[in-house]
Amino acid sequence: MLGFVMHFAIDAEHLHPSTELALDCLHFLHEQATCRNILEIGCGNGLLSITCAQIWQANVLAVDIADAAIQDATGNIHTQQLQKQVTVLKSDRLKNPAISGRAPYDLIIANMLDQWLVEMALDIKKHARSSGYVVLSGMLAWLAADTKQSYTNLGFEILKEFNHDQWHSCVLKAPAV
Repeated sequence: MLGFVMHFAIDAEHLHPSTELALDCLHFLHEQATCRNILEIGCGNGLLSITCAQIWQANVLAVDIADAAIQDATGNIHTQQLQKQVTVLKSDRLKNPAISGRAPYDLIIANMLDQWLVEMALDIKKHARSSGYVVLSGMLAWLAADTKQSYTNLGFEILKEFNHDQWHSCVLKAPAV
């Protein structure tokens, strides 16, 4: 696990398994790559965005559709004093124009259920830097193969996979353009 001390409005000791898997993906990527421009889709409380800002000294755009998530993420980012690095915006997936304005991204993180991951596959590809990275988490084990296939069909390469009970995550490399 990454060696950062963070204080959150939620109990970070009891993370959802998909969030833990996403953190495993980030730890793997930290050892492999440098990411400076990052997008997190469905940021929730902001933990993954904060982690990225800290490990890479990166600029992160964190988006979520829920007002409560925006409020929680903003509060946690302020607590970590990362408001100069992490911007939080309301967006239904990738629909906010500011997302395209900051693309392409070295890393895109999406920790959500398979249906949305599949629906966003082409948009994620369009926003990813050539040979950039994507972290997908929140996949249910019995749907993960189809979800991953939707990305490999677009030219993504699976670099690493993580599993915990019924949950699955993976690190992908975007196709070179």
